[in-house]
Amino acid sequence: NPNLGPDKIVCDSVQLISGFPSVNTQFNWNNSASTNNIWVTSTGQYEVTVTDQNGCEGYDTVLVTVNPSPIIDLGANQTACNGENIVFDAGNAGSTYAWSNGANTQSISVQTNGNYSVTVTTPQNCSSIDQASASFNALPVFSLGADANVCDSVDLTANVSAPNYNWNNGESVSTIQVTSS
Repeated sequence: NPNLGPDKIVCDSVQLISGFPSVNTQFNWNNSASTNNIWVTSTGQYEVTVTDQNGCEGYDTVLVTVNPSPIIDLGANQTACNGENIVFDAGNAGSTYAWSNGANTQSISVQTNGNYSVTVTTPQNCSSIDQASASFNALPVFSLGADANVCDSVDLTANVSAPNYNWNNGESVSTIQVTSS
């Protein structure tokens, strides 16, 4: 007789093996397969009938419960400026979390360059892993100089090369002329 083993609780899939060689043997599974083994990806009762070269039949059944592994998407690698936070969220509420930085929460907020990975384990004990990296860029360093007392106007220059400037008066160039206190 074939022996599919005890009932099974698995994550994603499991291979059921009849235990008989394929030569001179017929296999009839209740899912219409005719090989000596099958891959199971959904919950159900699986039965195989094996007929040997002498016409003798044997069968076995097994109940398989298939639980899905968690789907994790930390997103693309992220870049921010020093002093800002990057948040990675593993989703899958109700699961347990093991982050590479030692955290055990659903999401983490980081301020350090590096690769961050997380293993998420569902209550059914199915796990998945995902990773993303965080990169932080230095803030531009510049000085507008000392406070000044002037008669008519003064030019202020943000002496740093940058793609964008945003002065509190709405100007967006590197040098502005100030005519009032």
